[in-house]
Amino acid sequence: MQFKNTIIASIPILGAIAAPTGSSGKNPDAPATFPAAYGLVVSTHVDPFHFETVNANSGKFWLNLPLTSTSCPSDVASQGACPPGTDTVFTGAGGLATVVPGGQQAYALQTGELRFTGAHANLVPQGAVSSPFVYEFQDGAQFGSVTSYAFGANGFMACPTPGSSAYQVFLNVANAQVPLGDTSACVLLGFLAVPYTQGDAAAWQYD
Repeated sequence: MQFKNTIIASIPILGAIAAPTGSSGKNPDAPATFPAAYGLVVSTHVDPFHFETVNANSGKFWLNLPLTSTSCPSDVASQGACPPGTDTVFTGAGGLATVVPGGQQAYALQTGELRFTGAHANLVPQGAVSSPFVYEFQDGAQFGSVTSYAFGANGFMACPTPGSSAYQVFLNVANAQVPLGDTSACVLLGFLAVPYTQGDAAAWQYD
């Protein structure tokens, strides 16, 4: 993965990552500016996720597995005009770096689940928080960090799923409805925002 390799090469000059402070309601305005396009890479020193990248698949976000899932129309592919489609890349406070008309974006549910909208139907469910990410940057750091305060969250966590090595990404909220029903099995995470350098769009659409 491009992001993981970038992180590993930059370990000696990484600065401290600011810890989330928590709040209630929707996100406050973020004082720092997001990279133009970026991937989320785990900064927390916890096995097996350290330096792993977040993957978009089946409308949700994952660590470990499944891998990023994308598609591109056959007529675009025949012209060699499809973006790479191998990395999950964000823009701003939760947009996805896609070409598909109408775009796609991440959003957070009151259950803590972090999801993304489908292609051609960029609709966020009622009561959800769109653009749930906040970017934080400390002087001297190589990369900024991404957190969330949506619904009073204190960042993110990855939660195991039944019969799989896949971990699903959730907001770190006390009332999260996680796959195994027990938030104590989840792993608290910090994310770095690592710039994406292969163009403005990383995929035609995420599936």
